[in-house]
Amino acid sequence: MSGIGPRSALGILSGASVDDFCDAIAREQTDFLTAISGVGRKTAQRLIVELKSKISQEEVHLIGAGPGTVAAKDAISEAVQALVSLGFPIT
Repeated sequence: MSGIGPRSALGILSGASVDDFCDAIAREQTDFLTAISGVGRKTAQRLIVELKSKISQEEVHLIGAGPGTVAAKDAISEAVQALVSLGFPIT
C-alpha cells in the first residue's frame, strides 16, 4: 500500500491488536484508526478503502473466534501444515 511503509505498519500494529484493527477496517471506524499514533484522517480513510475488500467479515469473525472454537482450530491446523510444508520442524 503506497504511503504505508514497514515503520508505519509496525506503529499501527503496536497501537492496536490485529483483531481490533481488522474489525475497525471492516466497520470503517476512522475514529479508532486515527486514535493510533501516526495515523491521520486521510491515512485512516486510505487504509479502509484499500484493505476493506481484502478483509471479509468471515475473516474478522474467525480472528475473534477464540482458541477453543472449531474455526480457530481449523485455522491453526492449516497454519501448522503450511509451516511444516515449508520445512519448519514441529516440536
